[in-house]
Amino acid sequence: MTETEGDDLLSALQRRRDSVQWNERIVRESVADPAALKRTAEPCANCEEPCTGAEVCVTALAHEAGLVGTVGREQAFHLVESGVRRARLRGDVAVRERGERRPNRFVSAHHE
Repeated sequence: MTETEGDDLLSALQRRRDSVQWNERIVRESVADPAALKRTAEPCANCEEPCTGAEVCVTALAHEAGLVGTVGREQAFHLVESGVRRARLRGDVAVRERGERRPNRFVSAHHE
């Protein structure tokens, strides 16, 4: 591999790392204003155990993104969880988990 090819590969890897995928963007935007999401998300209106003020549950994220009705429940949660993992690795969100009973994963903006 030549130096130019190595630089090109390094640049491509950097661009890939810096890119934000759509599912990660949904997570980041939702936790930026959790009150707005909670006012409009159907699962929040019917929830018996609401999350804390700064959190949103993964269920609400999947519904609000319109994924549950489009790709099915299983795939919707997979896509949202993927976005949560990416945002968490970047340090943009914090995740709280609790037991098996749903909702059981809550996401909030990560503040240091």
